[in-house]
Amino acid sequence: MKPGWANGGSSFWPMGQRSPWTPSSRITVRLTGSRRAVELASGQAFFDVEGDPARPFVVRAGATEVTAVGTRFDVRRAGGGAQVTLVEGKVDVVDRGQATPRWSLAPGQQIVTASPRPAVRSVDAASETSWTSGRLIFAGDTVEAAVAEVNRYTASKVVLDAPAIADIAVSGAFNTGDVEGFVSALTELYPVVANRTASGQIVIRDAPAKNASVR
Repeated sequence: MKPGWANGGSSFWPMGQRSPWTPSSRITVRLTGSRRAVELASGQAFFDVEGDPARPFVVRAGATEVTAVGTRFDVRRAGGGAQVTLVEGKVDVVDRGQATPRWSLAPGQQIVTASPRPAVRSVDAASETSWTSGRLIFAGDTVEAAVAEVNRYTASKVVLDAPAIADIAVSGAFNTGDVEGFVSALTELYPVVANRTASGQIVIRDAPAKNASVR
């Protein structure tokens, strides 16, 4: 195990694979003489794979299968498939549940196979994979989406009960697990209050005045 992945895990596997993963991830690895295979049952993992044409590296996430020879890419379970982001190299993505089930990604591209009409799109790969270095970067994400992302890395869940700010686009950077910092930023910027429940959840609600504290 390699330390330093905030609130997650990382391991070095035989034959040159490195994979940090999120806390909710469930991963199964099978290595044979002709194939390096990973089953991502839940969560998200980043793969840094050494090239070996004789032994392709295959990640399966639901109905989605990602094949790489030598590359760096991120896979997140999404619905019955996956969100795949390519940082370096090339990957082929196949999804058994789609009418057009095959895509090839170039660096800086992403596909979400669980979408009704999956399409390859360009993304900021550094932002999309910032979690691997213990950071969460938001650039135009809605508050609702940002809360969901923050909750992936902490046991103290944030509950957003503030419809007035849910769809507002926000930008910023936080350490994974820094729930207090994230909540404080919201209460300083918007007319909401944050209260901690007996179970440890932090509930954000609409309020007529700003309140920067978490009680």
